[in-house]
Amino acid sequence: MKHILIILSILLFFTVLANSQDTTFYYAGDHKIKLTPIENKLLIKFEKGKEVKDESEFISNYSSSLATDEVKRITSNGSVYFIHSTKEKAKSIMESLRNHKDIKTIYFYYLAEGGGELGLTDEILFKPLSSTTDEELEELHKKYNTLVVEKTELSQIIEVARDSNTIVIAN
Repeated sequence: MKHILIILSILLFFTVLANSQDTTFYYAGDHKIKLTPIENKLLIKFEKGKEVKDESEFISNYSSSLATDEVKRITSNGSVYFIHSTKEKAKSIMESLRNHKDIKTIYFYYLAEGGGELGLTDEILFKPLSSTTDEELEELHKKYNTLVVEKTELSQIIEVARDSNTIVIAN
């Protein structure tokens, strides 16, 4: 009887573990959209003031294992780069650059349920509800350690802190 209880406990543990895996998602209106990491694509954003002029400079300073056709500059100022390589190289690059002082964010690209790809950096375009007060917005920024980069009549561009998870805050 004791052995049966132990075996059932082990089976229950693995069942709970398998069903409790964290699923990444985002909301589009009232719809919860599942996101699956694309493990051979990365989006890397550099700290302010640490722009990289081109793909060759990126490779020589940050990842000599990449070929020039695996690296693309996304922004004109050289602050955001896209990596499309093998899964192994991408994981290795993520591990080696994750805590680099020049890197603000490094995330896998995500495949959205139903198609489409999503790349993340440290900025979120945020449109608060019209009923949200300035005091409530201030509390949200304080709670999630975000900074308003730009504010318009319709929305805000907010920046998350270096060690924060953009998708968790966005949700």
